[in-house]
This record gives sequence, C-alpha cells and structure tokens, in this order.
Amino acid sequence: MRRTRFAAISLTTAAVLVASTGVASAESGGLAAPAPGDWQRYVLTPQTRDVAPLRVVSADSRGGEITNPAGVLAADGQPVKITKTGAGADPRLIVDFGREVSGYLSVDFAGAAPTTLFAFSETLGYLGDWGDTFGTTSWIANGDASKPQRERRFESPHEQAPAGAGTWQDPELRGGFRYLMIRLAPEATAGSSVSVDAVRVRYTAAPGINLADRDALLPGWFLSSDDALNKIWYGGAHTIVNGTIDPTQGIENGTETIGVGERVIVDGAKRDRLAWNGDLAITGRIAYVSTDDRQAMRDSLRSIARTQRGDGYLSACSPNGLGAPVCQGFLEYHLWWLRGLQEYYLYTGDTAFVAEMWPTFTSAMAFLETRLTAEGFEGTEAQDSAPKLLPGHTQGQTFTATSPFTAAGGRFPTYNTTGADMTLSLYRGQPGAGQLVASKRFEDVVDNAWLMIDLPEAAAPGAYYLEQSDPSGTVAWWTNSTDAYPQGTAMTDGKPIAGDRTLRIATVSDDRTRLLDLYDQGGHWIYGDSGKETEVNALYVEVLRDAAAFAELQNDNPKATHWRELIPEVVRGVNDQLWNETAGAYRQSTGQPGNIAQDGNVFAVLSGVAPADRAARALDTLKDQLWTAYGSKSGTGSMPQLVGPFMNYWEAVARFDEGRDAEAWHLLRTVWGYQFAQRKPINGVEEPPATGAWEHINLDGSPYRHGDGSMSHPWSAGGTALLTNEVLGVRPAGPGFATYTVKPHPGDLEWAQGRVPTPHGAIWVSWRQDRGRDRFVMDLTTPQGTTGTIAVPADGPTTVIVDGRLAWNGDKAKAYGAHTDGRYVYLSGLPAGAHTISAHPADEE
Repeated sequence: MRRTRFAAISLTTAAVLVASTGVASAESGGLAAPAPGDWQRYVLTPQTRDVAPLRVVSADSRGGEITNPAGVLAADGQPVKITKTGAGADPRLIVDFGREVSGYLSVDFAGAAPTTLFAFSETLGYLGDWGDTFGTTSWIANGDASKPQRERRFESPHEQAPAGAGTWQDPELRGGFRYLMIRLAPEATAGSSVSVDAVRVRYTAAPGINLADRDALLPGWFLSSDDALNKIWYGGAHTIVNGTIDPTQGIENGTETIGVGERVIVDGAKRDRLAWNGDLAITGRIAYVSTDDRQAMRDSLRSIARTQRGDGYLSACSPNGLGAPVCQGFLEYHLWWLRGLQEYYLYTGDTAFVAEMWPTFTSAMAFLETRLTAEGFEGTEAQDSAPKLLPGHTQGQTFTATSPFTAAGGRFPTYNTTGADMTLSLYRGQPGAGQLVASKRFEDVVDNAWLMIDLPEAAAPGAYYLEQSDPSGTVAWWTNSTDAYPQGTAMTDGKPIAGDRTLRIATVSDDRTRLLDLYDQGGHWIYGDSGKETEVNALYVEVLRDAAAFAELQNDNPKATHWRELIPEVVRGVNDQLWNETAGAYRQSTGQPGNIAQDGNVFAVLSGVAPADRAARALDTLKDQLWTAYGSKSGTGSMPQLVGPFMNYWEAVARFDEGRDAEAWHLLRTVWGYQFAQRKPINGVEEPPATGAWEHINLDGSPYRHGDGSMSHPWSAGGTALLTNEVLGVRPAGPGFATYTVKPHPGDLEWAQGRVPTPHGAIWVSWRQDRGRDRFVMDLTTPQGTTGTIAVPADGPTTVIVDGRLAWNGDKAKAYGAHTDGRYVYLSGLPAGAHTISAHPADEE
C-alpha cells in the first residue's frame, strides 16, 4: 500500500533568478499561480522615493462638485477641481497609494485656493474628517486633549491655503498611511474651489537603501506554490521596510530624535515611531531573513543602550520626548534587549559589536540579579526598619553557617535615590578579629536590592560576619527589631544591637530556587505589576544560557560559570511555584495565579523550562482555551482579550519545534493569512488585503484600538520569519550561520524556495514534494565557510540520496552521519557548495 507522506520533483536553484517588473499592491488580488523565481512581483515597497497614488477610491460630491477626479494621479496639467457650491457642501476626494507609505506629502496646486485639508488613514473604514485617529491618538499626544481635534498635535489634518499655482511641500512628516482624503476646510465660503494637478509622497522609510534595486532592498526572499503565503511574506517584509526610519524622524510627526546612527527599526510606521526592546526581539528575526539590515539593528540596540541607568536598568524604548516614566515602565523589556543582542550575534556573528555592548550587557545582567527572590536559602527576610549607613560607620550581621555556602548578602534600600555605593565584606569569625574571605564594592545600588557576595569556592560551615561599610549617597540595610535569626545578631560599628538584619546565605543545595520578581519595577507590558511571572522567568533562562556563551566569548569564565549555575535554580522556581496541575498549564504569575497566559506557557516550552509532559499539556491547554477564529488570544481571566501576532509568532515556533506542525500551520494561515491574503470589512467598509501587519486583532476580527491602532507594526510581521525559518526551513545553528540547519515543514505545499542572506553569502534552498508519489527533492547552494545539518521529512522507512550517493537506506547510515527521529532523517556536516538531496520510500528499492 502506498503511503501518503511527502514527496517532490527536482527544482534547481537556477530557476530562482527569474525576475518580474510588475508593481505589487493589495489590489493585485488574484495573481496567477506563481512561477519558480518570480518573486519580485510580490514586493510591495515602492521602487522610487517619489510615490504617486495608484487610484481614485471615491469622489463624493456631498452637495458640491468634483470634476476630473483622476487628474490628481499625475502631474499632466489636467487637475482635479473640488468646488464647494453651497455653504453646506462638503466634497471630498479619496486616493489610494496602493500600499502603506510614510513620508512628506507634496501637492501641485493649479491656482490659489482657500484652506485645503489633507487627512490620512491606514484604512478606509477609519478614514474620518480628520484622519484615522478619532481623537484618541496615542498616549504621546494626550497632553493635547483639551484642544479642538483639528489643532491637536498628531491628529490634525495637514492643511495649506495656496496663494497661487505651485508645489507645496508639507513640512510635517506623516507616518504610516495608505489613503489620503482631500477636502476644503469647513470655513471655506460657498463657491470656493481648489484645483490639484497631482499629489505624491516623498517616501522616507529605509533611508540609504536603493529601493529600485530589489535585490539590495530584499537580499532575502521567499516564494512558494501558495499565493496566500507569498502575500504574507512580502506583506511582512514591507512592514519591516516601512518601519525602518531615520532616527531623527521619530514619533508620530517625525520631529524628535529617538536614537543614534543611520537607521532604526521602530514599533510602527504611524504609531509610536519609537524603538522598543520587545519589538526588536522579533523584528530582528524578520529583518535578518528579508532586508538583512544589520546596520538598523545595531543602531536600534545602541540607541536603547544609551538609556541605561547607573544601576544597569535599560529603558523599554529609545530616547524621545516622552520622559522617563513611560519608557522605564516595563522590566520585561529590559530582558528583551538582552535577547535582541543575543539574536543579533546568532544571525551575524558580529563579535566586535558584542564587545562594544559588553559593558552594557553585564551591567544589565547584574541589575536583574538584584530582582531575584529566593527559596532554599538560609537566613531571614524579616524586616521592619531600615537604618541608614552613615559615612565612617559600619553595619553588620553575624551568622553561623550549618553547611557549606557559596554566597552571602542582604537587602539594601536607597530610599528612592540613585547613585548610592557601598562595600560588603565577609569575614570568618567575629567582628574585629575575623579573617577576610571576600569583599565587593557595589555601585549605583538599586532600591531594595538583594546584593550578594559570590565566593570563588564554597565556604566551610562556621561563624561569619557580614559587614556593610564605606557608603556614598543614601543607603541602608533592612533590619528586624526583634530576634529573627537565632544563629546571629545585628551589629553597628562592630557592636551588637537588638534584632537581626536581612540575611541570605546561599547554601550548597540541589533544591534551591530563584525567580525574578517584577513587582514595583513596572512589570510586564501587557498586564503590569504581577510579581513573579512565568514568561519573564522562562525568558530569563534563555538569556542566561546565551549570556554564558557571551561571557566565554569575552574570556570571562567566572561570569559564564555563575550564569550557568543560576539556570537550574530558575527552572526549579518556575516549575515549583508557577505550574498549575489542575489547569495543565503555567500560571500567569504569583500575583495573578488564576490566569493562564499565552506568553508564559509558550516561553516555558521554547526555553526548555517545561519538561516534555508539561510542554505537551501546556500547548493543549492553550489550544483548548485560547484559540479563536483569528489566532490565539493573550490569556484567560483578567488577561487582555485580544490576539497578538507578536506572541502568536512564538507560539507557532513552539508548535513547530514540538512536532505539532498542523497546529503551527493553522496559526500561520489564521493570524497572517487573515490580514494579508483576504479582503475583510473594517468598521463596516470592505477593505483590500492589508499591506502592513496589524498591531493586534480584536476577538471580532477588527483592528486593535480601531483607527488609532497601528496597521503597519513590525513586531506583528512574524509570518515572514516563520515562512523562511520554518517552512523553507533555514535557521542559523551557530553564530553568523557558520553552521546552519535546513529543516522544512512543508505542510501541503507543492514547492517552496528562497534566498537567505548570511555574512558568508546567500544560502539558496528550493524543495518540491509530490505527496501522492511520496517524493521529496531539495536543491541547495551554500557559501564557503559554512557547514549544515539537513533534515529530510520522513514519515516511515525512507531512502535518502545526496548528490547521487546513498546516505540513509531506511534503516542505517551510509554517509553524513545520517540518523532519524521518526519524523526526519538528519544529515550532518554537509559541506559548502551545491547539493541535491532526494528521498523516497525505502520499500521501493
């Protein structure tokens, strides 16, 4: 009996060089079935900086008159004329640029006219009198709420009253929009008119990039037999391009400097036009497989590194005119910057940039340790007062260790001040007579931080004295006025006083646990302060794991060892304190234990924190409780009820990694196919497929925050990365793709192909399957300096041939260290160059 599994016929990489000169837009709709190599027709980004509208959407006279509406599309001396024939008339013309654009509007007036209004919108459904914000624009503009809407900083339409014929250059940049409405101002008198010969936009995204050179714009590309998937990939790629800006053109009207360097990648073309850490964690992955704009990623990471406080804390977003409270509100994003730098190194192998960022990185890692809570330690956390340490004096605590220990410390407040320094010293024996074991100077102490002296080797049981000295600034030591630690006592200037000071002794133990606590540090972007969170701690495990490798890269083995030793303690903490056996999933947090959060469970799986059985149960629970018609929602209970493409990307990756391909494919087609590959009603208006990724999706399928929401949000464009990394299957395995994997998840596709940029040169991959005949063939060409591991789909005994040589006979390895996990046959050590790999059922031999 024939098995239906996978298959293919050969598709050589020569075919991928075919080019197209077509202009893509969301209205291109039913393109003919794609031919191999014909990728350029899907590219949405304009080929020139001078962008004209593609069509007139409507010419609504509303009691007035509009003549020759198409005259607005080109500067040909035949202008459109908009006339307000009566006092109550309100004629309006709407044009479509065919895709999301951003930049400066330019208008060719054919003569003098009263005030003319130009309103912008990302969608037709939310295009109102003043544009698409409805007076609810982002928190950046909230200070303008007392003003009439037309006068508000970011909501107002752009306006001009030409004194005669000529070209008006709008001095104010407009972020993301697709539709432009032209109308006369309400105060214009009856009988007045305006004649416009042409409108266009000076496109400012992706500065320094030659848009006409499509290979330079997109050194990475993807193409498949499925038109809908192609639209997803190029819609996401355009979202990244549109969100790559000059750092001097930040926030909604492009007036503030938000970073350093040549280019940064911001959260949205329209809103907020700021570089945010959480966004960079995924926009990097999308950029590396499409624009390969390493400069933009370096500049974005550098820009946020400039925000680092003296205590090591990194702001959530790049510098801007908002002030500190907003951008320093999410400790979760501190972790995402660390992850973003680690991802940058994986994809680029750029050791010089890692070295440049190393001081920022280590300071940021040290700050996190001040937020660690602990169980399985000796000592006391009891406290009811915090006496300040004065210059020239000391404070201390004696203790008796009953087992070997590796660190000792206490909790030290700074009374909401910054810049406080102090020294901790550990002595064996009593004050004044003991032997110094270790001493450390702590600078810029974080308020209420637990500070620990890590010992080079475990200290033996016995009597010890921990002393605080040499203060600079305001710093204290949390203390309990009564006896809280019977094996020691509090000290001042080496003399006993009543009570005990907070004390933490890291005994040598196999069951010690630690968890990051975000409480009073702004917490998490989407659900605020909630204590010890699953997602943040699982993400911390990933950060620690790669931080150890970073430390070895910098020849700092003590840090590498220390960070690796923290990993099992955090893993135990998550599994001991945050798993909900009844729900079959991880809790959102200790502060909100009744909620099941998408992000926490997804990252418990991705980080390896979840054991195999819990990983399977957690993914089952998410599918049962969180899946909607538009993707997986954020969580249950008090969690925000919306679909986030950002976190759906990570969930799809987790499902691919766990071999749950059908579920991952479902999310891919549901979340991104809904946006990019079909028409849909938005606010009651039928809209063409999107050309930018939506910030979020409401549970009824409408855009999050309606007209004020971002419809070109790079952190939501993860479908592009999924198609290259998971469907085509190309991922870096070592820094800079020195080693790589190709592991396709072909689903029901007939074929897929693509070019993946690497520092060594492009990796070209194409594969085709014939599911009816159980054939799979992959062609790939890889650059010098790389070696790869190839995974060939194999659901059953399969013969695999590499360049005509038998590598796997369905049972045993014949070459390339072939082995199988029951789903794939893996081939390792594939050298650089061109290769053809084919597979067919072993029983056909």
